[in-house]
Amino acid sequence: MLNIVFDRNCVYQTAYHVVWCPKYRKPVLTGTIPAFVQNQIQEICLKHDYR
Repeated sequence: MLNIVFDRNCVYQTAYHVVWCPKYRKPVLTGTIPAFVQNQIQEICLKHDYR
């Protein structure tokens, strides 16, 4: 899943970790919302050819 990218002047591997931390740690993503958000993020990544 994490690929190493070789460019002309550099080599890099990018990974992101998203943390949802609302005030007072109140649950925000509940029910079917987590699956929906994950699906939307994956579609955006595919659309823009993010790895």
